[in-house]
Amino acid sequence: MTHTNMTHTKRETERKYEAPSAKDTSWLPDLTSVDGIASVVGASLDELDAVYYDTDDLRLVGASATLRRRTGGADAGWHLKLPMSGDSREEVQVDSEGAVLAELSLDKVRADSLCT
Repeated sequence: MTHTNMTHTKRETERKYEAPSAKDTSWLPDLTSVDGIASVVGASLDELDAVYYDTDDLRLVGASATLRRRTGGADAGWHLKLPMSGDSREEVQVDSEGAVLAELSLDKVRADSLCT
C-alpha cells in the first residue's frame, strides 16, 4: 500500500487572549441557540506532543520561523511556519510520519530571508 502525503498551506494570524478565569466559565455565552450549532459538549482531553527543530546556528528562530513535528490530534505531522507581514505567518503542513519530507524541502527554509 502506498501512502500519499497531503500538503496544506494556509495563512494564519495568531492572537492570544486570557480568559477572566480558567475555572469559572459562567461568562461564556450560551451557544445552543446559535444557528448551525447541533450540540455543545464538555471539554475533552487531546494529548499532543511536539518536537521543534532548528539549525545549529538557530537560523530559523532568528528569522521568526519554526519547524516542528507534532503527534496526536487532528493536525499531526510536520509544520513549517514562515513569517509574513504583521503578525501573520504562512504555515505549510505535511500529514506524515518520520523524517522531514520533500514537501517541506529546504528550498523554503533556504529562502533568502532566512539565510544570513
